[in-house]
Amino acid sequence: MLVKVEAEAVPADAVWKVEENPGASGGRLLAAGPYDGVGESAGADIQIPRAGRYTVWVRYHKPDANCSGFFVLFRDEGDEDVAFHKCDWVPVLPTARPYESTDPRSPRGAGFHWERFAATFERPLAARLSFGGYIHRGGHGARQVDCVLVTDDPRFDPRALTAAALTALPRAARVAAPPVAPSGFTPARGFELSPAAFAGVEAPDRQFRLGLIHNAALFANHAQVLQFGFNRDHGGGSKRHGILTMWPAESFGEASEELAQRHPAPEGRFVNSTGQVGSLWSLSYPPLQEELPKLLAERVGAAVDRDDVEFWRISGEVGGYLDYSPSSQAAFRQWLARKHGDVATLNQRWGSAYASFDEIVPPATFAENRACWLEFRDFCGTVFAEAVGRQLPLIRQLDPKKRPCIGQNSNLDLLAPYFTSMRPMDWEQFIEVALAGERYVGWDTYCVDDYLGCEIDLLRSLSGGRHLLNQEWNIHGVDPRLAARTFWTQVSKGIRGIYCFMYQEGTHHDSYPKWALLRGDLSPKEKMGAFADAAHEVHRLEPLLTSAEVVHPVKPVALYYSRLDLSVAQPHLSLWAEGADSPFRVYEALRGLGYAVRWITPRQIVAGELAQVGAVVMVDCQYVPAEAAARLEAWVRDGGVVIGDRWPGAWNEYGQPQETLARVFGVAAAEQPKPEGGALAVQQSSQGYGEVTIAALDPKSLAESVGEIWQQWDCKHPVAREVGEFMLSGYGLQAIRCTAGEVLGMTFDGRPGVVLNEYGQGKALYFAMMMGSLRESSASSFEWDSTHSGLSFERILGAFLRYSGVRPVANAHVGNPRVRAKLRVEAPLVTPEGNVLVGLTSLNDAALPPFALEVALPAQARRFGRVFFAPGGGRQLIPLRAQVSGGHLRVTVPAFDTHATLLALRDSAPLVGLTLTGASRGPAGLLQAKPARTLTVRAVIHNPSATALPAGVLRVAAPRGWFLSAHTVKVPAIPAWGSQAVSFAVRTPALAGPRRLRPIVTRYQAGRARSTPATEIVWWGQ
Repeated sequence: MLVKVEAEAVPADAVWKVEENPGASGGRLLAAGPYDGVGESAGADIQIPRAGRYTVWVRYHKPDANCSGFFVLFRDEGDEDVAFHKCDWVPVLPTARPYESTDPRSPRGAGFHWERFAATFERPLAARLSFGGYIHRGGHGARQVDCVLVTDDPRFDPRALTAAALTALPRAARVAAPPVAPSGFTPARGFELSPAAFAGVEAPDRQFRLGLIHNAALFANHAQVLQFGFNRDHGGGSKRHGILTMWPAESFGEASEELAQRHPAPEGRFVNSTGQVGSLWSLSYPPLQEELPKLLAERVGAAVDRDDVEFWRISGEVGGYLDYSPSSQAAFRQWLARKHGDVATLNQRWGSAYASFDEIVPPATFAENRACWLEFRDFCGTVFAEAVGRQLPLIRQLDPKKRPCIGQNSNLDLLAPYFTSMRPMDWEQFIEVALAGERYVGWDTYCVDDYLGCEIDLLRSLSGGRHLLNQEWNIHGVDPRLAARTFWTQVSKGIRGIYCFMYQEGTHHDSYPKWALLRGDLSPKEKMGAFADAAHEVHRLEPLLTSAEVVHPVKPVALYYSRLDLSVAQPHLSLWAEGADSPFRVYEALRGLGYAVRWITPRQIVAGELAQVGAVVMVDCQYVPAEAAARLEAWVRDGGVVIGDRWPGAWNEYGQPQETLARVFGVAAAEQPKPEGGALAVQQSSQGYGEVTIAALDPKSLAESVGEIWQQWDCKHPVAREVGEFMLSGYGLQAIRCTAGEVLGMTFDGRPGVVLNEYGQGKALYFAMMMGSLRESSASSFEWDSTHSGLSFERILGAFLRYSGVRPVANAHVGNPRVRAKLRVEAPLVTPEGNVLVGLTSLNDAALPPFALEVALPAQARRFGRVFFAPGGGRQLIPLRAQVSGGHLRVTVPAFDTHATLLALRDSAPLVGLTLTGASRGPAGLLQAKPARTLTVRAVIHNPSATALPAGVLRVAAPRGWFLSAHTVKVPAIPAWGSQAVSFAVRTPALAGPRRLRPIVTRYQAGRARSTPATEIVWWGQ
């Protein structure tokens, strides 16, 4: 068989043009210009009459030796790629010869050339052939495609044919015949090209947003994206396929060429702390602010009529900057005058002696003038938030649809000292000012497991009730188990969208092979399988997930968010500038103990939110605003619980010493001998930490601050008795003395190391070392894994919190404490109807055996009809026996590997559970199907409501080329809270092409009752 397609048969468009060339077959070529990112052409029809393995020959012309860089693509009737090849390709990445850059010039010179590649067509099909250019480095040549030949004869070689002989070859083949179905089966019809085919919620604004980011992808295969379970993209949505996108409208810091010419540099430009003038504009420069409406109107106007635009992006991965330009300094002085009223008040707060505000010059470093630097940082953060926020009313005026505005700011401005010290963004202020009146908070992040969970809990605590969208995420790794459990960590915490970076490898960026979810041959990586499986589980639970809110049935433990300390701390040990005393370490320990964790800020403390938490943990919180410190002291005196390390609240928001919290913890600085040279020693004080407090630890001396703490041998306190023997190692050991309370742990020379103080009606626990570094092992490294070093720190925290009456949200009766320390049970998600979802993730290296679990439920969620267990890696739905006692849901959790969900349902639409046999389980728990095999599917339809369902049908969909025993299966009537089981079979094709992920979709309907889809994802292909 031989099929020919003349490239000029592809319809021309604005990019791809038909050109005359006497050496071409038929005398014409399809051509596109010599530049990056040429889009995919329209398609030419081609018939593949039977399944088989083929050779595809491509003839093209090169006007010079530069790499032309184009691809050849075959799409099937469902718009999915079935064969793909990069022609005249020079890769950007180094080859097997290390340290040698690639040659941007093609190995082929000018003239006509042939390339061939193998293609497997699993079935007869009416395909569509198209071409496109891809991005690469180096010089670009024009794309000039002549013709494509498809043959099943491995001996055929067209390279000796003349242009006239090529022209004479037949252009058509027999029409593709319908596939012959095995006995008892009929051909599957494929899938509707719409998110609705896979969605559990049809209304776009109520959907869980699942995005695959096409960043410099070769081409957009939206049909495949839909089958993976995704329905969103960034910047490249598809109206045809119903895939929505966001539009980058931000223009708060940009200027037109006209403005730049009118105000040449250095006027109006950003200036750093050393006086260097940058290329960025100063956000405080009035002409820039006046320019905003014009530029914003252009940005919004370019997409305001696009139906696929869902959001306006108003900020990217930016966090502002410390701007020392003249316009910024002038605005800073005006800001200080408004805040303090008069210079005398400022002097009293700062401990300064300025005669007027005009004298104030922002210092280059914190050490030069603590108060002024902290205030200048706050000012620059305010300028940034207000600059972004000025876009909101303008966009709302320009957009008749009033689409939401969202930011895509970086997680590095949350907890990384390096970034928070140079970028003044205050996330709490940004949310309230730059996103005023908006419904969503978006951010970019690349992390896994607890760290991502920690970020979500932090952002939710700052969000003011707004919903969270993870606008860009992937894992630094390839492990599908890590990918699956981190994806589900996000879902279990109630966020409303996850956008995965990135779809294809691309061809011009060194890191794309790391991030891409498809390999260079477009076969899915194993973590793509994990993401697709999780995405389809989201769709099955979508109406519950997108209507539920996090509810804390018991008061969570709150980590104090010390933006002040983050801004002055020097980063230690971490590539991403994490501090040695990172609160993440304590978050990790608390989650392993079963506690729900939120964060609390000074503003929230002043606003009264201490009443909503069970305890406050202050990790490296040496700078606490005076009013917040006073509120904390009063709260503990009235019965609150606090945990801290080093010198909690030793300074206020202006860097001035304060004693408010010293008596709460019952510790003070030990007297130190006066060093040689006359420097002051830390003096004893009966009132607080010391007359001369200790500065932040210099990273250069970090290794010298290692210490150890062990149990106080004669302590009889109940907490000490429960903990028993323990050993702690860490950094930042402080020499203290105990002024109140009891010593639970001691250091060398008998100094206090862990102090428990009963303060008024409340309780306080103090550690003389950095909690974020504590290990029952060695303090030589800041390790990711918190449990292989021992659990002494966790045991002390747990015993103290239990003694203080602070309850966990969950108790898991797992025999091995190390396994329990890596189990995460989330706070309940509760729908308005009282349905409950409880997410579980395991950070363990092996699957968990069954275990008993108790989860606290809010009062409105303690009445339900059925409880189900949904493990990851498939669409099972396992009914459980459960009871509620003492406000807790009590169940025995079946075995699971990485993640699962408990569903306690009071009134829900029908749900379908699937069990497949006939194939083994592979990566991410997905089935691995082989050619010509029969998969037996048992579907159980559950009716989790008090209303009986009439007889209905289960509709089944499978990929084209596959076969079904039935497209619809009759389902008998289902009583209230009952279920019905039906079965059907799926037959795979006899021939397998490249490895793919294939969905098998089921959906039940009876009268007006309709289930969400239950979709099993299957590994298929070579």
